[in-house]
Amino acid sequence: MTVAAQYSVIAGPHDLKVVTELASNSPETKIATAATIGCFEDGFTLSWQLGYEDVTADCTGETVIDGVYTGVKSASLEGVLLGYDAYRTSVQNLIWPHGEFGEVTEIGKMSAFGSTGATGTNSSLLVAVPRAGTPGAVATQRWYFYCAAPDPDETFAINFNNKPQAVPVSFRLHPIINEDAIDAGTDGNRIYYPSDNVSSLNLAQHSYRLWRRLAV
Repeated sequence: MTVAAQYSVIAGPHDLKVVTELASNSPETKIATAATIGCFEDGFTLSWQLGYEDVTADCTGETVIDGVYTGVKSASLEGVLLGYDAYRTSVQNLIWPHGEFGEVTEIGKMSAFGSTGATGTNSSLLVAVPRAGTPGAVATQRWYFYCAAPDPDETFAINFNNKPQAVPVSFRLHPIINEDAIDAGTDGNRIYYPSDNVSSLNLAQHSYRLWRRLAV
């Protein structure tokens, strides 16, 4: 018996990069010079929770009869990074966003993720890039996480021994205004901030996004 259709199982190893400087607020032009944090040990996991406000009525005994969509309650990026930076300066900046590593500062200060986005000191623009030369790079594109910050109450751990340097990470993702078109041009995948003048744009040109994947 012949099989009419064959399915391909392609592994997708990804390197995680952080973009700290944007050209024209476009991350695409900075991928080549972005700092590589490490390689995901077993890929990465995207998690999210949708929010609904229940609609009830007396005539149905307060039974939920419908729901009003209230957006994404929370979204996160999780994985284990295999890093080979002896000082882990890039990783430390991600999981310790306030002050010098080991220093407790800025207590009581709002993080303001939505207004600072990738340009702020408390959040980062992360890019998961398929490892070149692997099967995962054949038909897989880059993933962009525009406003990632350490997940609240998450335990971060770094081992300082002769074992493989594995760093479990968990980031909460926040939405940011993003250009609807994505390409490798100068302003492709442009990011907008609340301080920018977007009066000339319409809904077909931009939207709020938690993440996106580069178009094939």
